[in-house]
Amino acid sequence: MSASRIASLALLTGALLVFLYESWSVHPQLDDAYISYRYALNLVEGRGLVFNPGEYVEGYTNLLWTLLVAGGLALGLNANEVGHALGVASGAALLAATWVYAGAGLAPRRAWIAALPPWIVLSSTAFVVWTVSGMETPLFAATTTAALAALARGRPGLATLAAGLATLTRPEGAIAAAVVLGFHVSAHRGREPRAWWLPAVYLLALGLITAFRTAYYGSPIPNTFYAKVGGIPMTRGLAYLGHFLSAGSAWLLLPVVLAVVGDRRWWPGALFVAVTTVYVVAIGGDVFGDSRFLVPALPPLAVLAVRGAERSFAVHRAAGVAVTSLLPAAACWFVFGTLRPAALLGGEPSQRSRILERVDRGNSNFERAGKRMADVLRNRGEEIQLVAAGAIGSFGFYSRLPVLDYLGIVDPVVARSTTRALDGVHLRPGHQRSDADYVFSREPDYIFVPRREGTRRGPRLGAILEIWAHPALDAHYRWDDELRAYRRRGPAAEAR
Repeated sequence: MSASRIASLALLTGALLVFLYESWSVHPQLDDAYISYRYALNLVEGRGLVFNPGEYVEGYTNLLWTLLVAGGLALGLNANEVGHALGVASGAALLAATWVYAGAGLAPRRAWIAALPPWIVLSSTAFVVWTVSGMETPLFAATTTAALAALARGRPGLATLAAGLATLTRPEGAIAAAVVLGFHVSAHRGREPRAWWLPAVYLLALGLITAFRTAYYGSPIPNTFYAKVGGIPMTRGLAYLGHFLSAGSAWLLLPVVLAVVGDRRWWPGALFVAVTTVYVVAIGGDVFGDSRFLVPALPPLAVLAVRGAERSFAVHRAAGVAVTSLLPAAACWFVFGTLRPAALLGGEPSQRSRILERVDRGNSNFERAGKRMADVLRNRGEEIQLVAAGAIGSFGFYSRLPVLDYLGIVDPVVARSTTRALDGVHLRPGHQRSDADYVFSREPDYIFVPRREGTRRGPRLGAILEIWAHPALDAHYRWDDELRAYRRRGPAAEAR
């Protein structure tokens, strides 16, 4: 083994060790992660892959992830520990896949260069945030990166397998599959029968998944598509992209262009990034910050940037130095949010530490609130038929009560409702649907919305404004101070 190869492995190992050190502890997890956890728990306990027993609605977008969580639960592990372990394992796999991708076509004496992109990915705060969130983001990014890496190394079969796993993880994996299979067929000019075997296998697998969805849930498309897509202005998606670039990715664009111009090997990665970006902008981005939907674009951007910087040295040494300097600038900007010496030398808290603290604090608040509400209802000992809520994750998981999701993620009626133009509404992806008439027609025992009087803070979602304005709220519900929710009036309730 050459010294350059040994150095490359040592640098990759260092990145993995730093990542494991930073991410080893279980962090508070995103409320949406508990939606998958509840699906997984119901599956393990024999109720089916459902959120509410008896209601067959595909309210998740991460089939493979949910099944993996279910596997951990079947072994007797805690859901948040399983989600964390899967996230960390996926993050490590993502760094390794990035290294493999970056090493495609490198001369043995320059093998050490392949270890630089994993460090750039590791420097991204978004990567760390979503790795410990309990969500499927790192697994999806790892599988899409693996697909691009296999294609770049002339392994279309492995690339198709990885793209298939990406599609099982999230429906957007079809983007990676289209890129991989499109370039595979193009390489054979579509004239050889064997060029079409891999697309046929992928389409067969996709057909089987679609058949399962249709047979089990009654729809070939996840319910989350109807709940999240549409009604969001593209300007929000552009702002989402702007945040991703301003967080540090913009420094990588010039060397990425140099890589794409100089070597066709990197065209699939560039196309994947471009199509993913257009898709994310078109749907209006994501309700969560920290660039969740663009994390899969980070590894190909890092790989192409490093290889573009390498190529710039072949053009001119001074140009190579200038272009290569953009790489540490990107890493520093990811971590510190600035290139000011005071911040770089530790004179003030880094952007990374501030973001991680903010995310942990927000996720912890949701976790605690969900547990508290579940405990309060459990201690009351009431027979509760239905609870209406918007933040259904941790509350749904810990309470195990039937939940009416008034934002529509796990409710097909609300998900297919039209977005209504109301004054003061904050349009947020996945939070734009509302149908107060339907919510009150179900007569929930509790409705978890903020108190109408005196509420000044928080997002003014259309679903909440409609519930506030509906005459049934005053006619049939009263405010419950202990639970911070509206409680249906009735003999038992009034006796309290």
